[in-house]
Amino acid sequence: MSLSVLVIEDEAVVAVDLEIALEEMGHKVVGAGTLDEGAKAVEAHDFDLAILDVNLNGELSYPLAAALEKEGVPIVFLTGYGADGLEPEWRTRSVLQKPMKREALARLVQQTKPRALRSAEAD
Repeated sequence: MSLSVLVIEDEAVVAVDLEIALEEMGHKVVGAGTLDEGAKAVEAHDFDLAILDVNLNGELSYPLAAALEKEGVPIVFLTGYGADGLEPEWRTRSVLQKPMKREALARLVQQTKPRALRSAEAD
């Protein structure tokens, strides 16, 4: 199943690698490098999954993560610090460790139950 995935990452090399990996898995990707770009993407598209860098040039992505979760979009946080680097209320969410390993990405996409899969199961 092809998913619509939002990727918000401010490091261009990491963003491109992540986007290419997701596209090679057959998913459609919308990328953003700032919280503002991410918020605009959320207004313009429906996403099945969001992968968010925690720290975007000093801005934390938690407010956007909260808005996405309110819409039923599962979140995967991208960080070099692991789950311990997240604020306590977010530590139960999935984490993709930087540097990203494609096997870990594929496993998280499957485990996270994107919105499209939950909708299909409900039918």
